[in-house]
Amino acid sequence: MLIPNRYPAYIPWEEYARNQDQLQENRSTRKSKGAPRRGEALLPGLAFCQCGRRFRVAYRSHQTPFYVCESHLAKGEEQQTCWGMTAKELDDLVAQQVLLALQPASLELTMRAARDTQRERERLHAHWRQRLERSAQQVERAERQYQLVEPENRLVARTLEKQWEAALRSDRELQEDYARFVATIPRELSEEDLERLRSIAHDIRGLWDSAETTHGDRKEMVRCLVERVLAHVRCDSEYVEVVIHWHGGFTSRHEIARPVFDAAQQRDYDRLVARIRELHSQGLTCSEMAARLNEEGFVPARRKKGYSKASLAPMLKKLGILRSPHDLQPEEWWACELARELGVTSQKIYHWARQGYVHARRTPQRHWIVWADQDELQRLHALKRETTSWIQKRAPELTIPKDRSSSD
Repeated sequence: MLIPNRYPAYIPWEEYARNQDQLQENRSTRKSKGAPRRGEALLPGLAFCQCGRRFRVAYRSHQTPFYVCESHLAKGEEQQTCWGMTAKELDDLVAQQVLLALQPASLELTMRAARDTQRERERLHAHWRQRLERSAQQVERAERQYQLVEPENRLVARTLEKQWEAALRSDRELQEDYARFVATIPRELSEEDLERLRSIAHDIRGLWDSAETTHGDRKEMVRCLVERVLAHVRCDSEYVEVVIHWHGGFTSRHEIARPVFDAAQQRDYDRLVARIRELHSQGLTCSEMAARLNEEGFVPARRKKGYSKASLAPMLKKLGILRSPHDLQPEEWWACELARELGVTSQKIYHWARQGYVHARRTPQRHWIVWADQDELQRLHALKRETTSWIQKRAPELTIPKDRSSSD
């Protein structure tokens, strides 16, 4: 049985209840936002998926955080229904909006920072005064004990004298430490300190980007203004709808673009494909098409600087517009695929190609492509069963490949 306020307590029951709620809120669970930590992500505990579930922060590399929704795992479903995104784009948007919201309050922030700093200095000086008072009391007590001792008790007198001298030395050292503290941190803010606070308040961006500002400090700043951030991520579009819920009830809506894995996931993919086919019909080269797409505002899937010949060529090949000169021709095999077909190692195929036992060619990337129809496959099956020395001396018919022109 619990009866609140029945006996005197260290803190009121209301304060205890607030402390328990804060402790529960600081836990990193699905139902609580958790305490700010040292990670790169800015919105852990504040970012929500469209389904209403908090995003979980995952680090796929040391400094690349992702927001991931695991609602399908919680429901026991194999099919993923919600999608995550890299944290950078969402964090940059929220940080920009927070800095914009802080600009009108720069003067108020300056006054509040000055008051907080002055209050902190007064607290420190009051602490030093209390230490000096206790030290003076100890010196006075040691002196009084020494004065009250009888002269005949020489041993007691010498002990009390040593205690008195030790208290005097300790008091003198404490006063010297306090003098150094006052010289370092005066009780009153100087005009230089006030001007520095004003410059910091007017340059919120500089304070945010400062190397001395930690990730935890930035998260604390965001939590003072933002209650939650809702992100609607779609698998068929690189654009994300974001709703920021601010403390006080105000909401703001935004749209950001995220990097996607494939161009087919982009919202304007059909328009991009149509434009590529149109440019190709005009006789433009791959480099010229890439430059034209960049001028017209098309952005690659991974949100890089722009299209280039190297990034556009795979898409042209996928669309059937550009065929690679290394595409397999009829009856041709990649060396590794032929090795699996014959049940040998890839090194055996490489050896046959170098010895001239098969018709083979190499790509600029140094990959072997081997020609082998059904007759050649039968010969190679027989070839793999014989030893190298026997083949070279007694079975030349197994080492001479079939005339490729005879199969056409």
